[in-house]
Amino acid sequence: MRTDHADAVAASDTVIFCDGACEPNPGKAGSGMAVYRAGELASLWYGAYNPAGTNNTAELNALLQALMLARPKSRRTRPCRCAAILRMD
Repeated sequence: MRTDHADAVAASDTVIFCDGACEPNPGKAGSGMAVYRAGELASLWYGAYNPAGTNNTAELNALLQALMLARPKSRRTRPCRCAAILRMD
């Protein structure tokens, strides 16, 4: 983990890093994300593949998947106001 992100991970309950890429653009696109909870890697997902995507759709897909992964699992959980730290390039 890069040093500039270490403080954010240590100081937050949940931190999400996500990225997407495409080769060529448009073309074969892939997305991935890492979710840290309480400073520890909780989930690592990569290879979300789209055979006809763009760099932008890959980046946004990574963001969408990360937010879906980070939200509470229980439908009984009431929506809450919380801080979110999201790192993308």
